[in-house]
Amino acid sequence: MMIVWLLKQTSQVDVPDELKERISKLGKKVSQNEIKAIIIELCKIKPRTRKELADILTKSEEYLRKEILPGMLGTELSLLYPESPNSPNQAYKAK
Repeated sequence: MMIVWLLKQTSQVDVPDELKERISKLGKKVSQNEIKAIIIELCKIKPRTRKELADILTKSEEYLRKEILPGMLGTELSLLYPESPNSPNQAYKAK
């Protein structure tokens, strides 16, 4: 349990307080549009891996991979390593 808490804290070190507050107020039934807006803000600060985004948003990587990120790629987000889309170091950056 302590390890999970520590990982979440580490992922959120560079997240501004007002964004942390917005994230903390997200409920279980949050809209995809709200999640997308927060992802864009997070990726403007620095490129983020899917794991970082999942940890910060307390959503599963699978949910982000299947439901959220595909619709954002090319329009709102781009890959940090477009020549290697399956790179284990892949991250997303805001356009």
